[in-house]
Amino acid sequence: MSKRTVLPTTLPTEAKDHANAPRQEAQDYSAHLPEDSTPGRMNKPAREGANFDEKIYLFPESFNALRRELDDWWPTLFKQVGYAMAFDAITFIEMMDDALDTKTTVDSLKVEAISKKYLNLLRNKRGVSSIS
Repeated sequence: MSKRTVLPTTLPTEAKDHANAPRQEAQDYSAHLPEDSTPGRMNKPAREGANFDEKIYLFPESFNALRRELDDWWPTLFKQVGYAMAFDAITFIEMMDDALDTKTTVDSLKVEAISKKYLNLLRNKRGVSSIS
């Protein structure tokens, strides 16, 4: 049996081509989250002669609380996302969004807010109240 090709009866117009084109605009799903504005927490070069504590990036407490939550209550998920949590933020956010059925935009200025978001979603899934 030979394959039959059906030709279109009309040619697409420029307007139809534009309407069927994939959308290129980016969605910022984290726009409502606050920025991590604690001094010294941003991942930026330290000034000349800065103290040691100003030269390192310290994760916010919510990041550590999320790590403990994953380790204590969600060990299977933690085995999957643990490496990415420490070394690959983009992959970690994609994996957590997939696991929690949510959307988050990667933003290095919102580590605390993104960590709290995931922490509260996990806590709610196990029937515990959210942390403010």
